[in-house]
Amino acid sequence: MYQFLATISTPGYMPWNDEPPMFDTAREAWDYLLDERREQEDDAIMAGLGTGEGYSATLNRIEQAADGNWDGLNLDTGEGVIYGDTPGYDGDHDLGLAYCVALVTLPGC
Repeated sequence: MYQFLATISTPGYMPWNDEPPMFDTAREAWDYLLDERREQEDDAIMAGLGTGEGYSATLNRIEQAADGNWDGLNLDTGEGVIYGDTPGYDGDHDLGLAYCVALVTLPGC
């Protein structure tokens, strides 16, 4: 049996969530990450830190993955990583964020 793990992390660091959510399909996992990215960008806009030009290319790419367009990802499973900037961060040293979906094999009964 397998499921898909959805994580967000700063590249080179541990994922933000100690118990990342798991999903039955890659599309569900990408949809979860899409909701998370949208919330991050909306929060940045509300705080006056957004560009005011709509959603980012990162959010649009995650949305494509949630819709099943897996170009640049594993075309068989939908696994992969999409990198983007940190919403609302305007400093000189942004490490960005990694949105990752990974296939996890669970022990059988």
